[in-house]
This record gives sequence, C-alpha cells and structure tokens, in this order.
Amino acid sequence: MNLYSINTIKQELSFSPLVYRIQKSDYSESLILTYSDTNSNPRQEILQANRSILSNWLEILDYDTETKETLDKTFDLLLSSIHLFEIEPDMQKDRLINKIENFIKNFDSKAFSDVASSVLDILKECFDPHPVLAYLYPHYHALLHALYLYAEKSCSYDEIVSQFSAKITVLFQELLHLKSSYEQAREYTQSVLIEPYADNASVQSTTSAALYHSYCKIMNNSDFYMDTFDFPIDEDYLKNILGNNTPTWSSYFDLFSEKLLDTDTQTYYITSFSQFLHIGLSIMMSDEMVIRKCKLCNGYFQTKHSSDQMYCSRIYKNTAATCSEVGVRKTYKEKLFQHPIHQEFTKFYNKLYGRIRRGKVPNDTPLMDELKQLHDEYTEKYENTHKKDREAVWKEYIQKNKELLG
Repeated sequence: MNLYSINTIKQELSFSPLVYRIQKSDYSESLILTYSDTNSNPRQEILQANRSILSNWLEILDYDTETKETLDKTFDLLLSSIHLFEIEPDMQKDRLINKIENFIKNFDSKAFSDVASSVLDILKECFDPHPVLAYLYPHYHALLHALYLYAEKSCSYDEIVSQFSAKITVLFQELLHLKSSYEQAREYTQSVLIEPYADNASVQSTTSAALYHSYCKIMNNSDFYMDTFDFPIDEDYLKNILGNNTPTWSSYFDLFSEKLLDTDTQTYYITSFSQFLHIGLSIMMSDEMVIRKCKLCNGYFQTKHSSDQMYCSRIYKNTAATCSEVGVRKTYKEKLFQHPIHQEFTKFYNKLYGRIRRGKVPNDTPLMDELKQLHDEYTEKYENTHKKDREAVWKEYIQKNKELLG
C-alpha cells in the first residue's frame, strides 16, 4: 500500500493503532500499520523493520549528536497541514466548528485532488525520516476519505460535518501536543539520564528517576514519566476487540499485560506521541541505561549506569578510528606522562639526547636502549609495589639512571 497515494485515500479502509514491537533477545524493532481493506481482509504495512527505533533513544530525542537540529520543524510542518482545511491553531472550539462547517459548505469537489496531494506531500516529508509519526496516518486518511466521499456526492453535508468535526478535533489536539511532549521528554531525559551521570555517577537510572520524582513532588512540578505514563488504547480498537461490552479491570489487565509480557516480544499500540516517548523511557530504565557525553567529540552516547566509559563509538573526525579507540590511546598517554617513573625517564632521556646532539656520545650508543629497558623494568616494578613503598622504588630508579649515565 502506498500511504501517500490519492488512490489509497479513496479506498474504504479501517485502521488499527500503529504497532510498535521489540524483541528482547536481540532488540530488533519494527513499526507496523495494520488495517482492513475494502473486503474486510486484514492487512499490514511494515514501516520499519530491524532498525533502531526506541532502543536508539538518543536519535528519537535528537541527542545522538551535540549540534543536531531538533524535530521542531517537523512538528510545525505537520501542524501546517491543518491550514489546508482552513483551520488555525489558536481557534476556540465554537469558532473551530463554525470554520469546519463553512469549509465543507464551500468545498469545491474539484479541489479535492489539490488538498489531498498537498496533505500527503507533507505526511511523506514528515513520516519518511520519522516513521513513528505515521501513527497519525489513520486520522488523516479518515479526514481525506470523508472529503472524497463528499466530493463524489456519496454522503450528505450533515453526515460529513459530524464525521469530519470529530476526526479533525482529535487530530488537531494531538498535533498541538507533539512539540510539548517532545520538549517534556527531552527535559526529563536531561534531568534523569544525563545530568546525574556527567561525572560518571554509578547510581541506577531507576534510582535517579525515583529521586527526581520525589524532587518534583517537593517543588510541585510535573514529572513527565511518573505522572503521565500510561498504556492508552484507542477506543475504536477496543470496540473491535470487546464489542460494546464494558471490560472489567481483570479482563482488561489480562488482555494487554499478556501482550506486554510476552517471553520474547513486547508489542505496544501507539495512539499518541507522548505514549511512544514514555515507552522509550521505560525501556531505557528497564535496562538501567544512562546517557553520557563523549569526552572527545562531545556527542552523547548510551551506556550502562555502572560503566566508566568516557568515549563513544563514532568515527573520530577524519580518522579511521572511533572516539573510544582514540580516547583509550589518549588516556594511556596522559597517564604515562604523569607517571613518576616516566617523568624521570624523560629527564634522563633528554640529558642523553643532548650529549648525542653535542657529539659527546656516539649516535649508535647502547645507552639509549639500556635507558628504555630500565624505564620498562621499573615501571612494572613500581606498579606492582604497595603504594607506601613506591617512593623507595622511584629513588632506586633515579640512582640506577645516574649510574648508567655517569
């Protein structure tokens, strides 16, 4: 199925919520749009398969690089789609309904292709790089399909006004909340998963989350994860499963907890962007993952809370090595140059080199190799000696060098 084709919009399709699925064994993830076709046959459209979606939490919240552009432009572009239905973001409810009625009343059937094409172009530009936003597609399909039926005179004005108003109100509210959900999730991630670990703190991320929750209560602030996290199920989807029966708490719990607690695969039904972000936080903390800034390239990376990792796995600048590989060498050199034995070695090395340069010692003198051999021998001896006895080793090393060079 081509999501961005007008022919798809013309079909009578029944959509379920977007399915997000993650396998615990290998962390493979997928996004699946499920629907029933015109003959009521179940269908699936796989939007993403075996690609990091939520497990790469840094990419979702634009933390994967320090200077990456955020999703603000994408959210603004999606919100601009509402203008094509002659609706403004700041409209009050009464004016909104009146505007919808006037839009449909004055809607020229010839304008359907232009409106539908413009909306679908926006969706493609937003959904292709950010496939999770395709959870909005059923809303857009319902709106455009209703306009198509009206343009074809297959439904009355009163029928489309009722249907169109209900659908666009839900979509409108969700579009307005995209940016705030994103900003709240970034703020929470910064507070709970980044700031406490800037200096290599080793506390578990769930502990950090609990402390932050108590802090928010004291400060009377909202807590994006603790206060808002839920498992919302689309009402239309519930009706398909349960009919008109009101589920008991136990039946509701049994039905959906089984899907969540599958031995290998966890399945979530995405009905809001906020919910998707909450699931991501839940997965991050279930693995006790935290976020640190690479001390070489300043990019962010995920790691276990207990890890002392300081460098990421990105390729460093124009080298063929990763930041981790470059960082390990850099750390080794820094430690080496600060080592008491190496500092003394440098002094005697420079002394001998000065004699060679002035011609007092021949270029092929074996003293240079003997000096290096002493360095390696006493470095190992120093490291294997108890701290309180190391000064004696250091003094002994200095004396050996003096005897060597005279």
